[in-house]
Amino acid sequence: MLYLKVVIILFNYRINSLAFGYWTAGIQTEATNALLPQKACQIAAAHDSYVYIIYTGVERNNSAFALEINLLKCMATLPTHIMELRSVTKEREHTYNSFSLFVLSARPEESTAYVRRITNIMNEKQKRKHVHKYIFLWRDASLEQLRELLSAVWQRKILNAIVITGERHIYTFEPYAEPGFIIKRITDNRYFYDKLRNLHKQQLRITMFKDFLRAIPMSRAELGYTGVDGLFAGNVAAYLNATANYTQPADNENYGSCLPNGSFTGVLRDLISGTADVSFNARFTLPCAAAHVEMLYPYFKRKLYLVVPAAKMQPEYLIFIKAFTCTLWLLLSLNFFAVTAIFVLLNRWAERLPHAVKMKHGRWYEVFEMFVKTHLGEPVAGFSRISSLRQYLIAWICFSYILTTIYFGKLESSFVHPEYEAELDSLDELHKLDVPIFGVHSLFTTVQSALSVAHWGEIEKRAVSLPLYFSSFLFAVPVSVRRDWRAAFVLRGETAKDFLIKTYDVERRRPRFHVVKEYLRSMPQEYILQKGSPFRYKFQQYQARIFESGLLEHWSIKDLYYTGGTTSHEVEEFYEDLPSDTDFDLTEFTDNEGVGADRKKKRIVLNLDILQGAFWLWCFGIVFSVIGFGVEYTYWCNYMLREITSPSAYNSFASHRNSGPCDLCENYDPYAHAKESLRQDVAALLEAIQGELSGYVESGCNKYLESELLRYKNFIMNFSSIACVLNNLKSQPALRSFLLINLQNDLIKLISDGCI
Repeated sequence: MLYLKVVIILFNYRINSLAFGYWTAGIQTEATNALLPQKACQIAAAHDSYVYIIYTGVERNNSAFALEINLLKCMATLPTHIMELRSVTKEREHTYNSFSLFVLSARPEESTAYVRRITNIMNEKQKRKHVHKYIFLWRDASLEQLRELLSAVWQRKILNAIVITGERHIYTFEPYAEPGFIIKRITDNRYFYDKLRNLHKQQLRITMFKDFLRAIPMSRAELGYTGVDGLFAGNVAAYLNATANYTQPADNENYGSCLPNGSFTGVLRDLISGTADVSFNARFTLPCAAAHVEMLYPYFKRKLYLVVPAAKMQPEYLIFIKAFTCTLWLLLSLNFFAVTAIFVLLNRWAERLPHAVKMKHGRWYEVFEMFVKTHLGEPVAGFSRISSLRQYLIAWICFSYILTTIYFGKLESSFVHPEYEAELDSLDELHKLDVPIFGVHSLFTTVQSALSVAHWGEIEKRAVSLPLYFSSFLFAVPVSVRRDWRAAFVLRGETAKDFLIKTYDVERRRPRFHVVKEYLRSMPQEYILQKGSPFRYKFQQYQARIFESGLLEHWSIKDLYYTGGTTSHEVEEFYEDLPSDTDFDLTEFTDNEGVGADRKKKRIVLNLDILQGAFWLWCFGIVFSVIGFGVEYTYWCNYMLREITSPSAYNSFASHRNSGPCDLCENYDPYAHAKESLRQDVAALLEAIQGELSGYVESGCNKYLESELLRYKNFIMNFSSIACVLNNLKSQPALRSFLLINLQNDLIKLISDGCI
């Protein structure tokens, strides 16, 4: 009986203990259901996001249903979007940062299937993984369950994920810890941090191929590359403390292309299939491939140019014509005819002066010949005695001397530095191109969409497409040599510069090829990596630091440095003239304001801007000559008018005639017949004097007048007053005019006085 009482007492105690335990557990469960959502809301609110997505789907009879309800209540203050887990097959691609929250059940029979459903909807191709964060609420989950969940999350290449199992129990994972993948408990409130700061020598899969400028293999490609791309790849691996595993595209398609069936080749296939993490060959990405990969920020542009054979040298006979521009030749011709016409006109006006002597070679064709000779440097044999016309000639001689000196100097320079025909610098001139255009077929595909129908038609007619593996070396050099430099190429900017250097013609001191200034297409130059890659932000961070430090530009300049076996100072000068930046723009090379402008200014066609000094000198000479001619013409016209109407010499001579032999003329007339003959001679003299003073007859044409004028001069020189006047007239034309006028006056006086 006692035994039965003891059993009953112990049984009641056990029942009461179990009841108390269940009551206590219920209170703890309710507290946990409130604390976990509150912690999740606190973490979510501390990290700004464009949208907060809550995935629901826990059954109502599940113990985690209360967690989900409390989470919805707590997140109501944030911009939240609720999605039913069953209705989602794959997480959509977000172009913005997001924050996703999930609630899981701790019951083993439910957790495995629910974890699989959650991880299946996670998008492993989600771009910019580092801006997307995930929180899992999983009450009382074991370490094995956490490892199962977080390892499945890492398989989706998701870095920012935490699991909250209790108020002080928050877990994440380290994918590249020294021992490998581990689960880590967070104790310092740093929930989302950089997990790729140290890869502990784990592999970084890099797919690369040889590029003769930017990725030059070492002794073996598996050991790495030099060049700007090779140095960048090696330094990235060292920065992450990773082991670089270099591979090459198995199909030798290098950059890769999009096939009509939707598949890809080259490095594109390696990245899209997941066999490589990144490709460090700088490239441009066409739209067909851009949707399947991610790109780092493009700090440079890659321009595609058309490289054509350089223009031929102009024929030697054209050197004499091309020294001046066509406009200047026309201006010089018009100026010469205008100068000749003005001089002929001024000379005709000067000859109308009563005292003027006709110019010895004054006919218009003789004047034309004289100006041609003086223009070519011959001396003038005879010229006008008028000072203003002499000044006119001096101005023309100075102008001709300057012009011919510059012209012959330009001819000498043209023989030393030959002139070449105009280069092809516009796509509108493609119809003039008579050579085939070689290029990798992906380049033709790239430029086709950027060109007009007419331009693409001209290129397509001449296109010779090459396989993609030709991009590993400068195929343009052997092709151009084989075709005797008669070929054109589609090349990227830096390749075009290297090609110009390698084909530089030292004998002619100019490149054999010319880059058309109007480029075919410009696209961002970038590195590509696997879509959804977790490494994107680390690569981008390192690239930004390298760019800001100037190392990318420094490496690019080193890659282009000419180290060929035929180095000469002309090639070095040509290399220095080329722009040093990676973004090759040929206008920098052809601009007279850029580097090497002094050398480029050697080949300048003389134009009016250069020769304007000679024309200003000539214009001033013409103006002063015309003004001087007008003053001189006016002065002599007034002077001759005074001398003819009232001769000053006649007044002084009249006072001496009182004792002359003519005082007895009235009483003495023995020879009337002789007087008549004398009157006829006087009339002939007066007529000759009138013709010369009027300008109709040149001086020296009448021998009778010349002999009588000499006798008259000798006669009046006996009078001191007349001799004084004659000595003051130093000019020969003025002295002759004075004698003619006074002889005329004296003869008229004799006739009027009846002496003859």
